[in-house]
Amino acid sequence: MDRKGRREVARYVQLAETFRRSIVQGDWTVGMRLPTVAELALEHGVAKITVRQAMDILDAEKLIARSPGKGMHVIDRPVQMRWHNLRADWDEFLRSARGASSVLEKRRKVRVPEDADLPGPLEGEFGFFRILGTRNAVPVSIRDVYVADHLYPAVSARLGSELVMAIFADYADEILIFNEIRAAIPEQAEALAISPGTPVLVGRHIGLDGDGKVLFLDYPVLRGDYINFQIHLRRDAGTGDPTRL
Repeated sequence: MDRKGRREVARYVQLAETFRRSIVQGDWTVGMRLPTVAELALEHGVAKITVRQAMDILDAEKLIARSPGKGMHVIDRPVQMRWHNLRADWDEFLRSARGASSVLEKRRKVRVPEDADLPGPLEGEFGFFRILGTRNAVPVSIRDVYVADHLYPAVSARLGSELVMAIFADYADEILIFNEIRAAIPEQAEALAISPGTPVLVGRHIGLDGDGKVLFLDYPVLRGDYINFQIHLRRDAGTGDPTRL
């Protein structure tokens, strides 16, 4: 397959993810009649065949139905993910992190994106950083970070010479990490020097203080080919129970 063909495949995979997200977020509701292929192609600046291929994916997932003369309708929402909670040693987590980072953009007193699932309140003003992570001069991550304003000067002084999560560990009493594997959208692909549709890890990291207030929000995107998960299971010494780690 030539380069043009590879880009087209990546584009319809990415477009399918965009459409799927529209259903998850409620922009496309169950029972709703969708715009035509021609309208979607015009809206997203792609060929009609790209829209049809993206819809093939949603059709195979039984999220939409297509009927001659009736158009396309949403018939279901994506299945909710099943989360597995794993405890991890924080020091070991930090030791496994490698690479360098540089601050591409920073601002104070910015508006934090709406996040309906925050476990604690957002209070006061926040600062913003956009950070590029590299390994051997290869871009491997891009992240948008929001930090409580009273921490902004200290965090700003340390970024670039220390790892983001290591800095946050000095201020947060608790850090929640949520990660998903997705297809890279064009903006992410450009920042990471990969093709749209390439697998990436999309994260949502939340740092809380001792009172449960949000200190920072971290939204990283990491190249899938630079991620390696290793899990070591060990029986609890006291009970012999392999489920207690």
